[in-house]
Amino acid sequence: LRICILGISQNLSSYTQRLSQRLIGHHNKLMLEKGIKPTVIERAVAAGYKQRSLSNLRKRKLEKEIRQSSPQEVSREGKAFLASCASALCLVQGDVLTEEATSLVGNLKEIFDTVKTRNEDEMTQPAVPQLREILYNPLWKPRTSSLCLVAGAPLISDVCGRIPR
Repeated sequence: LRICILGISQNLSSYTQRLSQRLIGHHNKLMLEKGIKPTVIERAVAAGYKQRSLSNLRKRKLEKEIRQSSPQEVSREGKAFLASCASALCLVQGDVLTEEATSLVGNLKEIFDTVKTRNEDEMTQPAVPQLREILYNPLWKPRTSSLCLVAGAPLISDVCGRIPR
């Protein structure tokens, strides 16, 4: 699970915490739903068909599963996914003080700890990736300006044509 948030330091902590709480609480809300909105289903099907790495047969199977799924199944799958995330790596850049970053990480840990995880004995030690393994070229690029002018973007991953060292 990768979440990237760009913002000013005054809003970053509260926004990140609210987003995380909504992400965690979403599966509980889905359990009470009667059905999935048709627009949500159509968007999911369209996103599935855009995947170039899937064969046509796999895309049709994916569409069938999406159309037949219930909100409760989606909720259980989302909760299982969140419970499978046993660790986190937090990168903070910009005018955020060390104390603010530490406080944010502590608050996020409390939020994500509310998701029940598997048995401690069954959990494997998470691998800590190298920095270059978690960095990737951004998929979003502004049309009206250079991405190099977005604060912090040049340091994400070779966005401005920099050669990785």
